[in-house]
Amino acid sequence: MSTVKTATAELPRTLGLLDSASIIIGIVIGAGIFLVPRLVAQALPSAPLIVGVWFACGVLCFFGGLAYAELGAMMPETGGHYVYLRECYGRSPW
Repeated sequence: MSTVKTATAELPRTLGLLDSASIIIGIVIGAGIFLVPRLVAQALPSAPLIVGVWFACGVLCFFGGLAYAELGAMMPETGGHYVYLRECYGRSPW
């Protein structure tokens, strides 16, 4: 008769500053680096203004990513947006 021991290993639920910054940078680049610059350049008259708007939007995206990271840490459930909306507004009446 043999006894088999099962070991359960859990990965740590931690994200560092480098991890978080890499995720946000990847999202910003993936979301629009190939399409959006042309539209921004057509709408704005000068290069410094274009860079300023691009930088401001990057900062805004970074804060949005931090908010989602905080929500994910507070509610570690499967479902993403649905879980956050369900906790905010309650279950659907229909």
